[in-house]
Amino acid sequence: MSDKNTGSKLKKNMPTLFILMLSGAMIYSLPYFRNYYYDAFVEAFNITNTQMGALGSAYGGFSIIAYALGGFCADRWPAKRLMTISLVTTGILGFVLLLFPPYPVVMLIHCVWGITSILTFWSALVKAIRSLANSDEQGKAFGFFEGGRGVVNMIQSALILAMFGFLAKAYSDKAALSAIIIIYSLINVLLGILVFCLFKEPEAEEGAADAPKKLL
Repeated sequence: MSDKNTGSKLKKNMPTLFILMLSGAMIYSLPYFRNYYYDAFVEAFNITNTQMGALGSAYGGFSIIAYALGGFCADRWPAKRLMTISLVTTGILGFVLLLFPPYPVVMLIHCVWGITSILTFWSALVKAIRSLANSDEQGKAFGFFEGGRGVVNMIQSALILAMFGFLAKAYSDKAALSAIIIIYSLINVLLGILVFCLFKEPEAEEGAADAPKKLL
């Protein structure tokens, strides 16, 4: 009986795992896309190479601190809430970037991205994935997750690059860059909504399962 249950839990949660897989890939699209469209980013935001490097250092610095504290957040607050806030906030900050604000604002956005994509997201995501499978399915669950993330990143990078090339020729590099920001921001916000709607907190399920035992 336990084998049957063990084999069914991950299969039942595959749609949710797919959403988490997309989220785990796409939340990093906004913090890192500047590296792939370096020249267009520098020109559009009118910044220097030194300032561009400082953006990466700021994001990386906040990420290092966030990794150290992420487990505390994941243990203290519900994974659904943390992941939803992280994805939606990351997307909203992308829309702010569309205004092509002054450099201090761009720097602040990258600092906050270091928090939303790591501190409040990564450990909560790992905890969420673990809850989707039984103990003997953990390797399979994380294998699907990591493999899927790689495929998603490969496909979305190729599609976005093709779109950027087309729009840059038809309009301008700045217009193409704006389109990328819009798409990535929309995807993050939509994924945040899907996570909120589809993911069920394991604590709630366990609490419901234990309720009859406590009454007895």
